[in-house]
Amino acid sequence: MAKLEFDGLVDFGLDIQKMIDMPAHVIDDMLNAAADVLVDAQKASGHKMGVYDKGSDEAHMIDSIKKGKPGGGSIYIRPSGHKKGRHGRSNQAIAFLNEYGTSTQHARPFVRTANEDSADAAIDAAEAVYDAWLNS
Repeated sequence: MAKLEFDGLVDFGLDIQKMIDMPAHVIDDMLNAAADVLVDAQKASGHKMGVYDKGSDEAHMIDSIKKGKPGGGSIYIRPSGHKKGRHGRSNQAIAFLNEYGTSTQHARPFVRTANEDSADAAIDAAEAVYDAWLNS
C-alpha cells in the first residue's frame, strides 16, 4: 500500500499549491514530453516483436502511431488512418489484433510492453519539464 510521508506541513501545503497553480501549458508540455517517449517506445517494441514487416499492414500501422493534442489533462497515443489493401482495416484494428492476438495468431503485446518498459523514462521526461517550470 502506498504511504505518503512528509516533514513540515507548511512546505507540503506550498508544494500542493504550486501544482494547483500550474499553468495549463506546463501540463500540456509535460504530457507531450512523456508522449514522445512512449511513441518511440511503442514503435521500437513493435519492431522488436516482429509486428513490422516492410510493406505489410502492420508496417503501415507502426508508422502511423502518433500522439494527439493534449487537453483536459490527458493525451492520446494511437495508430491513425486506414491501410488500403487486402483487408482495409483501420490501423487501430490492426494494432488491437497484434496486441491481443487472434485464433490463428499469437498475441504480440507491443503497446503494453513498451508502456511498462518506458514508464520511468516517460515520467522523467515530464518531470524535467516540471522542474524547468519550477526553476523559471
